Amino acid sequence: MHLSSVTKYAVKLAYLQTGVSSASNAGERMVVPTAMLLAGFGLGLSTFSVKKMSGTPSRRLSLVRMM
Repeated sequence: MHLSSVTKYAVKLAYLQTGVSSASNAGERMVVPTAMLLAGFGLGLSTFSVKKMSGTPSRRLSLVRMM
């Protein structure tokens, strides 16, 4: 199997990134909790929007009734 230079470079980068110092690991530890918090906030906002939209009558129905 012949690897291209781009593939070799990608493998080299992936291998070198496994030896990241502990100072940058402190920032990486916050990624998952932050992502979960943002996902929960987005889900809550989306649910709120759907409930709000379903509670109000649509403009389309009011326009049809006017005709």
